[in-house]
Formats: sequence, structure tokens, C-alpha cells
Amino acid sequence: ARFEAATSPSPRRVAYRWDFGDGALVEDTEEPWAEHSYLRPGDYRVEVNASNLVSFFVAQATVTVHVLACREPEVEVALPPQVLMRRSQRNYLEAHVNLRDCVTYQTEYRWQVYRAPSCQRPARMAPVALPSVDVSR
Repeated sequence: ARFEAATSPSPRRVAYRWDFGDGALVEDTEEPWAEHSYLRPGDYRVEVNASNLVSFFVAQATVTVHVLACREPEVEVALPPQVLMRRSQRNYLEAHVNLRDCVTYQTEYRWQVYRAPSCQRPARMAPVALPSVDVSR
């Protein structure tokens, strides 16, 4: 699961402390997001403490984890290994998706673009904001 915290107004230096509610070690980050994998189904209370030198704020949310009825789909991005995307040009992205004959869930597609030299570890990279782009098709 991926979690994101928003602070307003946007302070410059914020430390985030994430407690995922399942007994795993608390995670400290400098980024306003964290990823966590739950090992068992159930309800978990996630807590994030955002703090700086002046103040702090704690937010909580409940997450319900279910066992999936299907295996994860296979996704292959149909691009060459190196892609140069220019803001001044229209870019088209394509992916081949194998749902593995699963019809239990409604399928939703969502694209995220990262400014990174590689897609191998995008978890700590901020996605590029695409406010005027339909990333769901």
C-alpha cells in the first residue's frame, strides 16, 4: 500500500514518522509518502506524525486489507529501454496487460511518470505532476 501525507502550508523541512499498525517497525522518512506491505488480511490503523522544528501534527486512517481473488496482472510497458520525454511534445505511452483470465474485479488503469534514471526503484521518487493529463486510460 502507498500512503501520502499533505501538509499546508508547505513547510521546507518536515520529518514523517509512519506507524502502519501491524507491529512492523516504525518508518521515518523525509518524503511525504511511504509504502508498506501487509502480510495478513485485517483492519489496521495507520498513523503518520509530520513534524518540523516548530510543531507537529498526527493523522490517522484505518486500512482494510483483503486477500485478492486473483493473481496480479502482468504488465509490460511497450517502450524502448531509454525514453526521452519533452514537455513541448505530445507523448504516447503503451502497455500490454495480461489480466490472467480474472474477471472478478473491475479493471482500472492509472499511469504515473517519474523523473528518474530508472524505473527499478521509483518508490522514493516523487511522481511528476500531470494536472492536465488523463492518466486513467
